[in-house]
Amino acid sequence: METYMLEEIDEITRTRAKVIEDFPKNCTENSRNVSKLMSTRVKRDLKVMEMARKRAKTENRTDFKKVLEETDLELFSREASIFIKKMKVDPRVEAVERVVVKEEELGLIVCGVCQEEVDVGEMCSKTTCMHKFHGFCLWKWLDERNKTCPLCRFRILN
Repeated sequence: METYMLEEIDEITRTRAKVIEDFPKNCTENSRNVSKLMSTRVKRDLKVMEMARKRAKTENRTDFKKVLEETDLELFSREASIFIKKMKVDPRVEAVERVVVKEEELGLIVCGVCQEEVDVGEMCSKTTCMHKFHGFCLWKWLDERNKTCPLCRFRILN
């Protein structure tokens, strides 16, 4: 694929990623953001068609639909890697494991944040120090600038 076209696709992808990232923050500007997102999508699709046409011509292929699909898939893979690099993962996601409370744990698990029992079959959050909490309670605790386990003060977040 031609380098200048790949660079254009990468720039379009970065623009899309930025608009998507900022989308929740700019509620008042969402109509403008939707418009910007749609225009980047149209630009991308036009570039893909142009690249597929050139590729089909260069490779002497008559199955344009197949060439278009191949080109689109290759670019989608490239775009995905750009999005992944730009995405910010909430550190709580990696620090906390989601588990279901088992029958044998009945009455043994009390959320250290709200002090209420965690029910059997309920999804809860387990820290690296093995303590279990209601998912919402632990997330709220960690969101309030706490970085340690509510029970033992083991450091959960860096």
